[in-house]
Amino acid sequence: MQAVAEMGALKRNAALPGDYGKAEPTLGYKLFIDEKKHYLQPMRFMAKQHVNDVCTPAPFTNVPTYRCVEGQRYRVGCHVFVFGEAFKEVGFHTIEIKETAPYFCNAVPAVGVGDKARNEVLFTVQYFFIDGKPATKMSEIGSGWKRMTVALRFKDEGGKVSIEQDDRCLGNPNTIDTIPDARRRLKQCAQRPS
Repeated sequence: MQAVAEMGALKRNAALPGDYGKAEPTLGYKLFIDEKKHYLQPMRFMAKQHVNDVCTPAPFTNVPTYRCVEGQRYRVGCHVFVFGEAFKEVGFHTIEIKETAPYFCNAVPAVGVGDKARNEVLFTVQYFFIDGKPATKMSEIGSGWKRMTVALRFKDEGGKVSIEQDDRCLGNPNTIDTIPDARRRLKQCAQRPS
């Protein structure tokens, strides 16, 4: 599955092949949508904004600049691929993080079931602002990282899977950094009168 996801990312990745801009997968998962088996593969890469978008990550000394030689900012996002039983791509979604400053998604530390009856999956993503103050000591590494959890709903539409990100309850951005906390928040929202 990982190899197929890497091929899917390759056609969407603005960064040129090489170690620095290469798409990075996290753990993959089985996903049952209306009792039909699928596979879920989170990936991190810089998605193309336009068909011919290209980014060659600019070289740097000591502190990353998060710039592309071509002029734009080097920004990695978190994405989700869905594959059918034969490992054919049937769905793709870019996790939307509604921050006003440019960010770099550096991890998907957790994935869990939200509301199974609604085919809801919760994703915790980790990111940092690329223009933030870089760590100068080992003890500062990770101090500027943020985490948030999003709710995605999956729907099988005759062989293709649509993916909807629903931010109404959890908010976006949010500071919910665990799947259990997101579940509690969603349960509270469900209990509120409409």
